[in-house]
Amino acid sequence: MAPQTLSDANKEYDRWVKDAVVSPGDSDITWDKGNCTNDHHFNYNNLNAHKNKGLWTDNAKGSFNHDYYACGGLSEGGHGTCLGLKEIEWKNIWSNCKSSKGTSYDPCNNMVTNDGKDNTTRVKSSFNVGWQTWCNDKTQYDPLTDKCTRDCGVDSKCKIGKKGEAFPTKQQTLRSTESLVGGRLFHTDKGPEDTHECPPTHTRQFYCAGDGFGNAAEGAPGCGSGGDVKDIEDTIRFCARPKSHWKTTSLAGCCLGNIRNTLKSDNLHPNKECSREYCRSFVAVSDGKVDDKCTQPFKIGEKFGCYRMSSKCNTMFADACNSSAFLNSRICRDGTQNCPDNKKVVNTLNTYCKKWAKIQPAQFYKIAKTICRLPKVKDSSGNDIEDEGEALVEKMKTTRGRGLKKNIKKLFESELCRPYIDTNLHTIGPTLQTLCKGAVKKMPNGNWVVTKFGKEFKNICPCYYPPEFYEDYKSGLKKQFEKEGNFQSNMFAAHIACLYTPCTSTRLFDLEAVGGSCPGIGVCINKINQKITVAGGPGLGKMSPPRRLPTAGNQACNIKIINSSTGSTADTSRGSSGKTTPAPSPGAPGVPGAISKGCDGTQKCEFAPGVPGAPGVPVPYNSSTLPAGYPVNSPISSAGVGGGLNIGIGGIPMDQIIMGLGAAFCSCVVFIFIIIIALVGGRARRD
Repeated sequence: MAPQTLSDANKEYDRWVKDAVVSPGDSDITWDKGNCTNDHHFNYNNLNAHKNKGLWTDNAKGSFNHDYYACGGLSEGGHGTCLGLKEIEWKNIWSNCKSSKGTSYDPCNNMVTNDGKDNTTRVKSSFNVGWQTWCNDKTQYDPLTDKCTRDCGVDSKCKIGKKGEAFPTKQQTLRSTESLVGGRLFHTDKGPEDTHECPPTHTRQFYCAGDGFGNAAEGAPGCGSGGDVKDIEDTIRFCARPKSHWKTTSLAGCCLGNIRNTLKSDNLHPNKECSREYCRSFVAVSDGKVDDKCTQPFKIGEKFGCYRMSSKCNTMFADACNSSAFLNSRICRDGTQNCPDNKKVVNTLNTYCKKWAKIQPAQFYKIAKTICRLPKVKDSSGNDIEDEGEALVEKMKTTRGRGLKKNIKKLFESELCRPYIDTNLHTIGPTLQTLCKGAVKKMPNGNWVVTKFGKEFKNICPCYYPPEFYEDYKSGLKKQFEKEGNFQSNMFAAHIACLYTPCTSTRLFDLEAVGGSCPGIGVCINKINQKITVAGGPGLGKMSPPRRLPTAGNQACNIKIINSSTGSTADTSRGSSGKTTPAPSPGAPGVPGAISKGCDGTQKCEFAPGVPGAPGVPVPYNSSTLPAGYPVNSPISSAGVGGGLNIGIGGIPMDQIIMGLGAAFCSCVVFIFIIIIALVGGRARRD
């Protein structure tokens, strides 16, 4: 995916109501207001399926299919049509259902079947709970022991050969179960061939005789209890979704786009393969709570509204999206990390989880501390080392140091983790202070240089250099201002982020606290944020700062505006008279054009951006007190990734150089034009 701005990348999530969910019992958002989880949709399915089985497959209008069905006799009219059941009803009938978690959320993943397909246990047609009427009414199959509670003449047949499977032992409750609405009843009739088939989406099935004593000729085993209940003594066909519908990635697609295994979809209603309540609702802005809206409502049909996540989806994501899911973008095909990198495949759950985190940021924040923290370093006893910064520095010197550096940079570039980092700078800051001590180095001649480590961490460390660095930086500024007669005693009272633009560009400081000393910095940060690009989509890849920000007088990141309470857009490249003031002479400390003999007086070295004495790099002064005409530095250019500076050559501002070249070019054109006229005129006279 091509890089896009952070703002554009997040437009997808501006359509969602953040930190909100809908559920079946939501009184504010009912079925007719877009709630895809409401029982009404499923009750309608039950009431009308006998007239139109197309309800089970009509994706255009929404196939609000139940996860479970019980099907009765073909000759029983509407009373034999497959009856959709809630999960709680199914588990009331089926004993010992085991739910899966993590990679699948199947509520009854251990149900038996007649064919043994889909990794299930097959039940032979000879299974039954006994033929003795006086006995079998009170017996029941026990899945935990794989035998009946009483021997009613066929004890050897009352077993399936495996303990712990789920089995229907209370099938008689179908006579009065909750989903029988609108006068609907449930009746059975004879064997499997006389029984309704499951909906086409529900391929796991188990049919059994309702009285517990199957007819071997018909191929139907008995159900798990022998109680005789009128109209429910013959074959019952139980239907469930295949296990593939319950995979976490399948459910995630339904939660985010109403289609299994999809990352993005405009489907208004859930697809037939989406499990109940694992869906995305579209609710009009006029419905729900007044303050419960998305930032970018949009239109589908005649409705203008927002997406909302279901409560069941949010619960699943909160459980499945652990640190392993977030941190491993590629995994082995078996779901582990135990294979070579070239054998790994994209971890789809990683992508889904990061999307969920954008929709439910408050929920993600609860687990962010385990995902978005700096790496921990342990001592020989396996305990965390107290001074994390020093420990990280030492570990970086080892053979594994390169990977550690990469992980730290990835953490700060992560668009998903960045809000957590910004909120917790008070705890991360001390570690960064220690970690970044080696990012710059003071040479014997007094100049500061950026180390190799500092270059690698240029987007992390500039606000956390040693205090002496900033003292020298301000001292250099003070000397220059005193020399020019513009020094004021309170000019350096502002936070370093207001004065030192490499720090500003990192945005790794408490903006609320800093804003008190330079009110305009918030506007500048917003401008920087607007130009940040994200590779791979929001939360899915790394953030990249803008290559360059213009710093003309009408731009928010002009240093004068950052330190101004009025938001003035005056052009600081001109004095009050409107004339450009000459730049200071080359060679002055911290002035563009200054030349140094080298770090040790003999060889060249790279100076820290904006540090007094750095050749060719302007000092990022607080331009509210700058002498008129002094070039203003870009918050990004100082970080070593470009900039728009009026530096010039030999102390002459670049705009004057360009104007001079332009004038010379025009003069040449005029001169050539005069020569051509003279030549043409002379030739005409000769003729």
